[in-house]
Amino acid sequence: MGSKDEVLHELEAVIKEFGLTKTEVGLEIAGNRSFMDLMRDPKKSITTNTIDKCRRYVLNLRGQMDLDIGNGLEKK
Repeated sequence: MGSKDEVLHELEAVIKEFGLTKTEVGLEIAGNRSFMDLMRDPKKSITTNTIDKCRRYVLNLRGQMDLDIGNGLEKK
């Protein structure tokens, strides 16, 4: 599964999880009402910047952008 497919799966999950519409998601991420249709089109590609925007959007919705996960290098 490629990155676009993974992101599409994540977006479809948050649409269902939060009761959103595909139009709301498209406008929020790309300012484009038909963004989700473009995501579903196998002939269309998206940039890594757009993939990053999608992932940040999902993390923000789930409240995971504010988590302090550290860098794993702290002394114990």
